Amino acid sequence: MARYALYRSNLDYTRWISGRARGITNYDYINDDALEQSAVRQGKLVAPSGAEYEALVVPVDNPALRKRFPGLRIVVGEIPPGEESVRWRVGDAEFRLYFNDSDSPREYVLGEGPLELWDAATGTTAACEQDPVRVAPGKALLVLKY
Repeated sequence: MARYALYRSNLDYTRWISGRARGITNYDYINDDALEQSAVRQGKLVAPSGAEYEALVVPVDNPALRKRFPGLRIVVGEIPPGEESVRWRVGDAEFRLYFNDSDSPREYVLGEGPLELWDAATGTTAACEQDPVRVAPGKALLVLKY
């Protein structure tokens, strides 16, 4: 499950491929045709393909969409900063991968809950006591929320 359905009325596949790094961003694009056939179940947007999304991201507020999809989190603008991690769920736990593909350090807000930092190079884990976390350019951070 991707975390966000990023709405675009006209899917510009050139921008999609050469834009944000698809492999590290947890979203899919969705257009008018797919939205028309989508529904909300248990607070998630369910596309015709069966894909589920925690939120719909739209460029401008649209009261008709809010009325059509009650109970769905609708984000106006872009994907919220710090929420661009790739996420995997295992039971009640959630792994989050944050990758900084920019040329300068980035901060990510992790939120509440017990968190562990996982070091892939050493195989060690440590309690995460900082929020937000700072990730250097070209580096990744793997976090477990349980």
